[in-house]
Amino acid sequence: MKLSKFLITGMFLANSAFAHQFFPMKTDSGYKVGFWADDHWGVYQSDRVFGISAKSKDGKNLKAGFDYLNNTIFIEGDAAVATLSYDFGYYTFTKNGKHYHSKRSELTDKDGANEVIQTRKIFKMGKSIFSWSEASSRPLGLKFEIVPLVNPLELKAGDKLKLLVLLDGKPISGVDFEDQNDDIDGVITNENGEATITLSKPKDGLQIIAAGIKLPYNLDRYGDTLQLTTTLSFKSK
Repeated sequence: MKLSKFLITGMFLANSAFAHQFFPMKTDSGYKVGFWADDHWGVYQSDRVFGISAKSKDGKNLKAGFDYLNNTIFIEGDAAVATLSYDFGYYTFTKNGKHYHSKRSELTDKDGANEVIQTRKIFKMGKSIFSWSEASSRPLGLKFEIVPLVNPLELKAGDKLKLLVLLDGKPISGVDFEDQNDDIDGVITNENGEATITLSKPKDGLQIIAAGIKLPYNLDRYGDTLQLTTTLSFKSK
């Protein structure tokens, strides 16, 4: 895998409070959006789903998108790997320790609204590996992405999985992780953007591994921080 040796340091890193993970799921009836919310399957807003992509085993791009009427992912062909993105909106944090799922301009009637300390614009992105191939072993171009460095489909709970984490296609250090069960304590990416985690008990047969960061945000007047979560999901033995 040829990747730039440029390394991004984690000076704007989030802590592990980045639960709520989105990723494509393959079912007997087709593909759908998976939303893992802390410790259960959650309900999401379909109009916030975007950026569906998929590749076949031989690396060809497959026609893919989202059916907003029926709330399903459509992929023409057999996908080895697929991705999606989700606009989680804004979260505003106030001095009194409260937070609201809204822009700071919408907090005029809330307690502490005049003492806002941070407003985050949050995006979630996820990748699912359905079969191992050259296509599923390489980065797919997500802004923030987890890349497995070995075939994860051969692993089971208790096995080690080596990962690479990329931001804008470049390795990033200091990133920590969580999975479908809890935070993964004591594991962060090294100076090469790599880390090794131990797989825990899957949820409904799935491993759901996530990483999160925070970055400066100045694209609109509603937020000051960009929070990104990226998820890697695959079936575990």
